[in-house]
Amino acid sequence: MRRAIGPRGRAAVLLIEKMADFGGSSLMSGASFAFAGTSQQKDQGIDDTPDLLRKDLLEVGGHKNDPALVDLYVDNQLDTYGWLKQAGVEFHPVQLSSNMSAARGHPTFPRQVFGVLHPRLAEAGVEYAASTAATALHADGDGRVRKVDLSVNGESRSIRVNKGVI
Repeated sequence: MRRAIGPRGRAAVLLIEKMADFGGSSLMSGASFAFAGTSQQKDQGIDDTPDLLRKDLLEVGGHKNDPALVDLYVDNQLDTYGWLKQAGVEFHPVQLSSNMSAARGHPTFPRQVFGVLHPRLAEAGVEYAASTAATALHADGDGRVRKVDLSVNGESRSIRVNKGVI
């Protein structure tokens, strides 16, 4: 947890998990991804497009969502679907989700998704810390988080943040 620059000069990424094992409360989630225009939808006879997904997301958000973030999601969602499938994530039959005008919920089993993705953290240059909880965020005058207090196996530590916290 001390490295500031990761492999090939990229910013270091630290993923913390409060529990001893990976997945946390996400393992209890519905684990359904919203993708539009996938091969799986076509195989099921579902007609959907990224433009319709964009429209639905904006409407569900009451047009209060950031259009640039919606565009970022929509513009990358098919590549994400392909990457997840290539990585070995198994999607179940596509389902209609609430507030969507087309069936585009691509359900999975959360434990299977984490089992596929967790081993890839190291190869992506992500440092992983289990049994580590964020206890406080410290922001500067502009509201940017610059320091995070952590509890690591019950011991208090702080880390400096340069580019952000998600």
